[in-house]
Amino acid sequence: MPSQTSDWPVVHVVDDDPSMRGALEGLFNSVGLGTPTYAAAGGSLSTSLVDGPECILIDLRLPDMNGLDFQAKLAQMDVRLPVVMMTGYGDIPMSVRVMKRGAIDFLPKPFPRPGHD
Repeated sequence: MPSQTSDWPVVHVVDDDPSMRGALEGLFNSVGLGTPTYAAAGGSLSTSLVDGPECILIDLRLPDMNGLDFQAKLAQMDVRLPVVMMTGYGDIPMSVRVMKRGAIDFLPKPFPRPGHD
């Protein structure tokens, strides 16, 4: 696998569940995407996030701040990466709030198996 550079597609995964982080890392790596993972929002804030072929997948419930606050913090820091929010506790009003704040998608967990949605 080539070394990761800013030209390499990257999906940053922010989720406090180690099994979810591991599963998503394995999935994204299997299709050639770099996948740094973080257990909390603060860990990813200390990482240099660059505008490039990258996006950030954020769990709504994190131990240090919720996903909506994290999304707002990224905007304040002028991080313009596309944001996809995911949660096991979402509802329609929550998905509307997330999308109005600029997320490109809202994914319910657990994710449906292909062909079983």
